Amino acid sequence: MERQSKLSPIPRVDSFTSHLGLVVMLGGMAMFFITLFVSQSILENRFGVSYMPGGGSTFLFHSWMNTMVLIVTSLLLEMGWQKLRKNDSNSAIFYQGLTLFASVVFLVSQVGLWSRMSSAGFLPSTDLMGAFFYAFTGLHGLHIVGAIGTLGWLFWKMCTVEESDLVIRWTVNARMFVHFLTVVWLFIFLRLFVMV
Repeated sequence: MERQSKLSPIPRVDSFTSHLGLVVMLGGMAMFFITLFVSQSILENRFGVSYMPGGGSTFLFHSWMNTMVLIVTSLLLEMGWQKLRKNDSNSAIFYQGLTLFASVVFLVSQVGLWSRMSSAGFLPSTDLMGAFFYAFTGLHGLHIVGAIGTLGWLFWKMCTVEESDLVIRWTVNARMFVHFLTVVWLFIFLRLFVMV
């Protein structure tokens, strides 16, 4: 007599549920960053502190380049998405690899900026702006690490999974996450380096 398993197969999560979960997560992340922005504005107004991190435009070029890298990352992801929608999986995988590489370049460049700024004496303990600068960019950097993990996992899945519906669903969610981080970075860049 053959034994039957009492475990039922794991049900697949429909695309609405996974999409809704991501939207809720992104909403929570947005509220978190908005709270940081508002807190910084309130403290700047209260204490009269408002200047560019690092004491001037010294680090503006580096931050501008980071911004361009992140925008290119989003564009590469979109190009891969267009290829995936046209069932050109080889090109989609190529663009996914470029997106992953550009994300790593952004993170390494951001670490380089932190290193340059700390060597120049601009630390989280320096003043209010230092604390907020490192809070904004550090928390964004942690989310970028999550995006790199997501993009790496998606790259692996694109190379190994035959079922295109799953890959498309995963790509839709990864796109939302990466584009959200790009928009958050644009606000961070504008707030810390432009609107001072």
